Amino acid sequence: MRIMRRWALFFIGLISFMYLFFFLEPAASLVLDGQMNEVNGLPRKEISIKGQSIVVEVARGGAVNHGLMFRETLPWDKGMLFVFEPPRRTAMWMENTFIPLSVAFICEDGYISNIKEMKPLTTDLHYSKGIAAYALEMNQGWFENNGINPGDQVDLNKIKAWE
Repeated sequence: MRIMRRWALFFIGLISFMYLFFFLEPAASLVLDGQMNEVNGLPRKEISIKGQSIVVEVARGGAVNHGLMFRETLPWDKGMLFVFEPPRRTAMWMENTFIPLSVAFICEDGYISNIKEMKPLTTDLHYSKGIAAYALEMNQGWFENNGINPGDQVDLNKIKAWE
């Protein structure tokens, strides 16, 4: 009986450790010495649109294919910025994405070409109006609530300096 109790305590401790290590740590949003930490393996940077500061996770390379898939929440003032190398006509979809999102397609010069509303868990394609260098995903309605429209410019200086 003692051996079973020890094994049970061992497994409870192991599961607790795994939960703390794998689920709580990546969700931390720490800022040290003014530098944004990485979250889920993606660097965090600050951008702004019409005076609205946004902390974004920057997805480039293979991370562009996964985006916000399997996430259950996204803070209202945070988003994900996709970097397309090279810039191209592109499309986004919401397979395995649980959060309703809006996406702004952004040209190389930082101007928003178009904004699309996307429903969760769909494979509908949402196309950029032209060549996009970036796409910014935010909670659905964020752009509208902040008066941000196609033609507005995104300040990407911190992203471009980092690239």
